[in-house]
Amino acid sequence: MPATIIFLMLPLGLMGLAGAALVWYAATGGSTSLKLFRWMMGAFVVIGVVGIWLHYQGNAEFELEIYPSLQGLELFWEVIRGATPTLAPGTMLELGLLGLAYTYRHPVLARSHEEHE
Repeated sequence: MPATIIFLMLPLGLMGLAGAALVWYAATGGSTSLKLFRWMMGAFVVIGVVGIWLHYQGNAEFELEIYPSLQGLELFWEVIRGATPTLAPGTMLELGLLGLAYTYRHPVLARSHEEHE
């Protein structure tokens, strides 16, 4: 399987795993499932940042191949509005931050921490 396909499938697989962790948490209400969900949300943030970078790089290479004289702000705007939506992976970043905000100081995790002390 080509590396490009793996990079495309990674966010989809991560969304499926996060969904499963959320269903697990909804069914059990346990701290383990919520911790797994938190880790998934951290991975969403990382994948979002990496995705933005990869989309930007790909668009920049494409634009410079077509218009080699582009530079500066003009190049930036063409790259942002390029064929591959540069900010689309930002959705993963947003979802990750939203999930991390949901789990921040969550009562289930606070109880779990108190039980271990």
